[in-house]
Amino acid sequence: DTGALPERHVQLFRQLQSKWQCYDAYCRVCMGLGVNQILQGLSYYAVCHTLVENHSPTTGFALIACFQSTTVALAVLDLAGMKPREMLAVQMIGMMPCCIAAWCISNAVRNDSGTLDPQMPYRSAPLCFLFQALWLELWLRVSSP
Repeated sequence: DTGALPERHVQLFRQLQSKWQCYDAYCRVCMGLGVNQILQGLSYYAVCHTLVENHSPTTGFALIACFQSTTVALAVLDLAGMKPREMLAVQMIGMMPCCIAAWCISNAVRNDSGTLDPQMPYRSAPLCFLFQALWLELWLRVSSP
């Protein structure tokens, strides 16, 4: 009869787990978005530190590629049930703001001391905001029940 005790415990755990399933799914979505935003923040930090302060575009683009490929790898793990093409499209749209910002800054005009000209118009900067909003909308659609 002692063999029945672990079986009862497993049944009780499964019964309780089914009640918490929606909270677990919500937690997974929030964790996925949170980690993705941390990686995006690190990408923007790499842009600022390597492209703006140190004038090192190779290092900046290498770090951006590393962080953005990590976001794709996490999406592969987190977005189960999506077609790989759709998942890659969502992540490519998420990569665009950082890549556009890095490209704009690396091609920006610098003054004699090597700092960026604050009066330069960054005409493609609104695209960063557009792609970020589009990415967020796609994530909301992906995570909707």
